[in-house]
Amino acid sequence: MRRNLLSLKSTLIIILFSFIFISAKVVSSIRNEPDEKVLPGEIYLKAKAIHPFFRIDAFPANMEVDVNPPSFLWPSSRQEFTEPLKSYDFQLSQDRSFAQVVEETIGQSPSFYLAKKQLADGTWYWRYRETGKDWLGPYSITVGVGSRKDYRPSASAFVNAVKGDRPRMIIRKERLPYARIAFKQNGITDQILKQAESYFGVELPKNEWGGKFHKNGKQIFTGGKFPDGHVKSMITAPVWTGAIESLCKSYLLTGEDRYAIEALRWGEKVLSFDLLTPNNLTYDGNPVPDGFDFAMYLNAVSSIYDCLYDRMSVDQRNDYRKNLAERLRIYYEYYCNRLENRCIDNHSWQISLASFVRAAITAKGDIPEADKYLAYAYEIWATIDPEQSRTDGGWFGGGYVGVNIDVWTEVPAYFKLYTGYNFYDTPFYRNHAYYFLYRQSPGSMEDGFSGDGYGGEGKGVGDKLKLWLGVLDADLDLPVAGWLAWDTSLRNNNKWNTFAWVRQVEGMPLSRNGNRELPGNLPQSRDFRDIGVVNMHRDLLHPENDLHVALRSSPFGTFGHNLASHNSFNVIYKGDFLFVPYGHRFGGAKNNAACYRNTRGFNSVLIDGKGQPFSPEAYGWIPRFLDGDKITYACGDASNAYRSEPFEREGNAFKAAGLNIDDHISNGVLKRFRRHVVFLRPSLILVYDELEAKKTVRWDWVLHCRYNMKATGSVLKVDGVDAEVDVRGSIPMVTEVKDKPMFMPINVDGRGGEKAGAPYPIKGTYAWVSSSSKTDKIRILSFVQVGNVKKIEETSKGVYRCGDWKIESEMNPLQMANLKITNTDGSASFLLKKEGTGESVIKETLKGKIKEIKTVDELPYHARGLKQVSNIKNSK
Repeated sequence: MRRNLLSLKSTLIIILFSFIFISAKVVSSIRNEPDEKVLPGEIYLKAKAIHPFFRIDAFPANMEVDVNPPSFLWPSSRQEFTEPLKSYDFQLSQDRSFAQVVEETIGQSPSFYLAKKQLADGTWYWRYRETGKDWLGPYSITVGVGSRKDYRPSASAFVNAVKGDRPRMIIRKERLPYARIAFKQNGITDQILKQAESYFGVELPKNEWGGKFHKNGKQIFTGGKFPDGHVKSMITAPVWTGAIESLCKSYLLTGEDRYAIEALRWGEKVLSFDLLTPNNLTYDGNPVPDGFDFAMYLNAVSSIYDCLYDRMSVDQRNDYRKNLAERLRIYYEYYCNRLENRCIDNHSWQISLASFVRAAITAKGDIPEADKYLAYAYEIWATIDPEQSRTDGGWFGGGYVGVNIDVWTEVPAYFKLYTGYNFYDTPFYRNHAYYFLYRQSPGSMEDGFSGDGYGGEGKGVGDKLKLWLGVLDADLDLPVAGWLAWDTSLRNNNKWNTFAWVRQVEGMPLSRNGNRELPGNLPQSRDFRDIGVVNMHRDLLHPENDLHVALRSSPFGTFGHNLASHNSFNVIYKGDFLFVPYGHRFGGAKNNAACYRNTRGFNSVLIDGKGQPFSPEAYGWIPRFLDGDKITYACGDASNAYRSEPFEREGNAFKAAGLNIDDHISNGVLKRFRRHVVFLRPSLILVYDELEAKKTVRWDWVLHCRYNMKATGSVLKVDGVDAEVDVRGSIPMVTEVKDKPMFMPINVDGRGGEKAGAPYPIKGTYAWVSSSSKTDKIRILSFVQVGNVKKIEETSKGVYRCGDWKIESEMNPLQMANLKITNTDGSASFLLKKEGTGESVIKETLKGKIKEIKTVDELPYHARGLKQVSNIKNSK
């Protein structure tokens, strides 16, 4: 939800107490903490959010851009899609006074601008305004050696290339002969015809929402996932759209008139539905076009218009054209200023944008605005895709990446078809396969940070993801993608033989022939800082011998399908879950709000038993990562993760559960939370926490385990697994092992065919290791040993020996945090903070050669131009 700018009076108060002049225009995007000096080698982010729910800062600004030509985005004052579109002006210049404007646009509606040509190296200035108002800016950017050159054609080149007789959307007219032969040979035609036959003779319901379909006196097309009467069982759009699409495809592939007649029978009912029916299922208070069914009905209408254009009467064409034009208009006005300004718009990128592109392609030439729609879709894709990452290939939505694949295989195929350019040729897609490999190598559970906060139960990449990775390998020659994708069983699986439909129609390959080999010398660990996840492995390619440690602290905040888990870590051992959360998204209102979504459901830290707010403004980030042969180190900073007003949806969730949100969410108490995770191969994981609050609090260190744990003092032993956790604090700690959550998860609506109201089974236990007294500062050092557990000896205060490792830790919270780690033979060492520079350093001797790697804090891309305090010095 957008927040109003602070009043002038409030602004003056902030100025008075902070002694810092801040423009009233940017107060709402800045946090005024901490007051103390930032430590050497560190950066403190003062931004209220890196990825706010709606954009509050112009971007990019005060930073080097990573692509040339860049895109420029700015906040829009347009709140709702039913409001009139705004008009914006934009200017780009190499001089701050804009005496000579290099590029500009006047009176455009979208609140972004994609530069039309590559820019010369150096500093550039840009500004924007709502037409008729004062300019805002200027904002500076730098184009340099770090700016990747992008050779993608202009939007006008794409728009002008879209032409020709219909059909041009499902199967282009010139590709019909090929499709009829190829699809008959490979069985696709038979599969589509079989599906189409099921729609003949169906009694069509009068109502769209909750309508019942009958054939030969029996109800059909009933879903088994939700019980009758459940809100999601009322959705019928997939039936209507599935019928029309399969009937249209059948008509094109066979030329038989009866399929066209039946498609029009179904289509006439769709034309009668209200465009903005209140029965669409949407989320977060989003307007109707956010619902999947709105996109599906656009598919249905555009399919008939595209495939049956020559088969319809003039009146029928006019009816479908009018409906198509209105649906496209609604989508454009919904997208404009929203899609470019919202940090995550899941449904748009999962289905709706492809529907929009598809419909605009067939409407071009008949609907004057179609050119504008196509240009918008093309440029928003170039500007934002991927919306939940940037370059490293990671995906903020975790396992939910799978729902984007249909759009990813279709929209770039259309763009390539009309421009000849490979739209996968970007750092994100080139790195994407590594994300799947490192979060879940084949034969292992995934890292536990799936799209709903908890891990699934499958081992290895799913079938649809394999097919998707095959496409990337085919277009980019990526051995890692091809290795993950190789599965001959999928090639004759009818479930997937219409996958990537547009590519198949156009003869674009879905994979490379032959088995693929991985590149040699793959590192054991990899960081995905765009999304805030680090995956550290002992034996990446052999899950039966692997120890996988994952750390998460996300710049996207807590939003969408990812939950309040900043600075949480998970451990997967020999391919199976060990120290990971367990929960149920639909476990009842109380369990969902206070356990499943709350930080208490993760391996992180609570403050007086309270967790992180659910909000894009409750964010973390990964400042540091170093990967050596024997030692890997990652740091998560969740200092901003506990300082936000809860998102409205979370507040409503607690209210619906009858719970007081203030009893479960901490806001504004935390000052510092840096978690350092050091993986000392083969079996020791150190978790070193720096924690500081504005007042004295109880600190709760939380650990979830899929097995039973027993506590002896501060030591947690795992039943049935050679694993042990020893948690030590700067003050004494008290340990409690629990076998039930605060609120039991209940299958409230009988999902999966189970009995409604039955409790879900509980797996394993979890522990709270809490400070014995309240304090405003604490250090916690945890020894997590998995496999080959060794005795831990404290030889002097803060100095420990564990197996081959000596660990010296600064446990006094009044001193600068530090760790010094060495192994007994002197071949490996780690220093958390080098004096003067604050650098983290790993030094290892490999094959007689000394290798030293070091780092200070590095910001994720989207945070680099935001308000910050930095204390980075050059290393001597």
